[in-house]
Parts: sequence; C-alpha cells; structure tokens
Amino acid sequence: MYYLEGNINFKLITKREELAEFVQAALYDNPPPKRKDARILIKPNLNNDLNALTGNSTDLRLIHALLVELKARGYKDVLVADGSNYGVHRKGINVFQRLGLDRLCAHFGYRHLDLNNAEYREVELYPGVTTGIALVCLEADFIINLPTVKTHAEAGLSCCMKNLVGINVGQYKRKMHWDLPKAIFAINKIIKPNMHLVDGLVGMEGNGPGNGRPIRMDFLAYGDNAFLLDAVITRLIGYGSAGDIPYLNYAIREGILSAQTIDKIAQIKPLLHILKPDKRNFLIGLLGHNKLAPVRSLIRPLLDSTFARKLLMRCKLTQDIYEKDDPESFQMVYEPNNCLDCGICREYCPVEIAPPASETDVCLRCLNCYWVCAHKAINLTGELGYLKSHIERYKKLIEDNVGSKKSK
Repeated sequence: MYYLEGNINFKLITKREELAEFVQAALYDNPPPKRKDARILIKPNLNNDLNALTGNSTDLRLIHALLVELKARGYKDVLVADGSNYGVHRKGINVFQRLGLDRLCAHFGYRHLDLNNAEYREVELYPGVTTGIALVCLEADFIINLPTVKTHAEAGLSCCMKNLVGINVGQYKRKMHWDLPKAIFAINKIIKPNMHLVDGLVGMEGNGPGNGRPIRMDFLAYGDNAFLLDAVITRLIGYGSAGDIPYLNYAIREGILSAQTIDKIAQIKPLLHILKPDKRNFLIGLLGHNKLAPVRSLIRPLLDSTFARKLLMRCKLTQDIYEKDDPESFQMVYEPNNCLDCGICREYCPVEIAPPASETDVCLRCLNCYWVCAHKAINLTGELGYLKSHIERYKKLIEDNVGSKKSK
C-alpha cells in the first residue's frame, strides 16, 4: 500500500486476494453511513458493450469484491448505475446484460439502473448550458465512483472525473461534448462522490476510449478527491503531468491543484508508460459541432448502418460500431484436451470458478474466461451477433496483452 496525500492510496495487485483487501481498506478510510438502509450508489464505467478486458469498462472482479464487502456489512439499498454513451443508448443496447453485470447484481440482491432512462433534474453546467443529471445521483447518501483507466481521444484521460459524464441522462450527453474539458470540470463541482475506487487492473491505451489497445496495469487506487486522484493517475501511467490533461487545467487555474501539489506528484515514479491517444482528426470536432445537430438528425439512419460505421472507423472518424444484434443461443464449450490447467480462466473470473461450470455455479456469462484463454480450451458456438466483430477486434489483443501475463 502506497500512501500519497489527501487520502490517496494505490497498490500493485499481484494476487487475487489483494483485490478484496484493497477494497476493504478503501471502505475503512472512506466509510459509508452507519445506517444499513443508506442509499449507496455505485457508478462504474460502462461506456459501451466492450468486455472489461479490452480496458473499456470497469472490471467485474472489482465490482464483485465491492459488492461482497457491502453485503457483508449489511447494506440493503445498493444501486449499480451508469448511462452508456449516446450511440449505445440510441441503439437500445442493454450494456448491463451484455457485460453480465445484471446477473452479478441479481446474485447479491442489489439493483441496477441504466441512467439514460432515469428520472432527472436540469441543472446549470456552466453559464448558458444546462444538463440533465439522474435524480438517483443527486439523492444518494453515498456515491462510490468506479472508473477504469484509459486514454481518451478528446479528453486526454478517462478516469475519476471523466466517469461522471455517465450521470447525464440520454441526449444531455451531447451537451457535455460541446466543450468536454470544461464540462467535465464543471460536473465534478456539482457531484462529488464520497469515494473513488480506480480500476487499474486492465486499462486502455492509444486510440481510447473505444478503439484502443488493452494494457495490463495491475494496480488499484482510491481517494476522496477526484482532481487530485486524476493528477496522480496521470503520473502513474506515464502520461505526463496534470497540465497535459485538458480538464485538469481548469483545476490548476482555479487553484484546486496548487503548484506545490503538482511538484509533489511529479516526484512519483511512473508504474508504466502508456501510448497516448492519436491526434484527433479535426473533422470529428467539426462534424460533432452542436450547430450541425439538425443535419446529423436527418442523416442518422444512414450513419447508423453497420456499413457506414465500419467505413467511419476506417477513416478514423468514429471508434465504435454499436451492433444491435444480440447472440442467439450461443454456448461456451469447454475442450479439456486443449486445457493446460494454467488457472488463468479462474484468475479472471469475477466469481472465481473454472470451466466446466456446473449448474450450481454462479456463471455470469461475462466471457472473461474465453477472452483470456489462448489455447482454445474455451470456445463459443452458435450465432454470435455483435460478439463476432468484438472477437475479430480484441481476442488476440487480450490474449497477448492481458492473459499471457499471469499474476505471480
């Protein structure tokens, strides 16, 4: 455990049991209300339907460890909630289901909620711009922010502060992107989670947040100050300093991050050096301008086609395809003759089971075991729907960059 300042801690995770121990330490330093009926809201990063081992979404292993601890402490009103990006919402994709998070919540008897469809209240984001924030986020007694660490082509970094974009309902996310760095800073002055528990197990580098490369980081961090924690994470991943992240520049200008604090953070030795995002194509900013919204609405049916999305990706004008087709009757097939008994499937399983799972085992169908197995011991059969393109994009990358580096 490494202590920094302002209740900021981080730890390299080399063994699975250390994950649970770190979660316990985080809740010890940032205790929830004593009332067992307190409304606790957990806000993971569910940007889209890419498996957490791509580095895109919060790792179910961390969410599972947190829910185990909250259940053991007797908390009854726990809600796991997020609103995925607007493209996912527009397509009607159920990210909770695709990632297996709905089944994880049900296992503990806790609720989950898509914030894009939640009741909301309009609040002023900054002068002249209002947004709609989900009421459950404004009314919660205790908020635990669970960001993952990834590069972001527009914001530079996606971590604690950027993760709050998900509390804006539906179409209001569009307003966040009118001036994303300014909006990120502004919303973090409106909503201040009680604890930030950072998922640095598997992150995303390069062309993040939706089309980058997974990178195994093997660390967790926590704290109660989003501005400070994001500045620390920026240093830990070798991105640079807080001044290299556009939205953190607002915190520097307002004195939230002092020169003395920045100098102290600069003394931290980076854990790794990630690939920074590609230089953003100027056409993306032009096409996304709020004044062109009516034009985008007119041509939306064309832009939403799979062919168009793939073409836009090839031209580096978008990062995602958003396929609506769910798998039909697909199955995981265990091939024991191919299994080397390396244990990596169990290591990455949120509920720590290994194939072949029995009918009594709690399998989330998150497919972590499939993604990390490089020996074809676990295969998928049937109509795969959207999974087919995900596999083409990320299966080999996950095998090489995540699964091959088994924890000691």
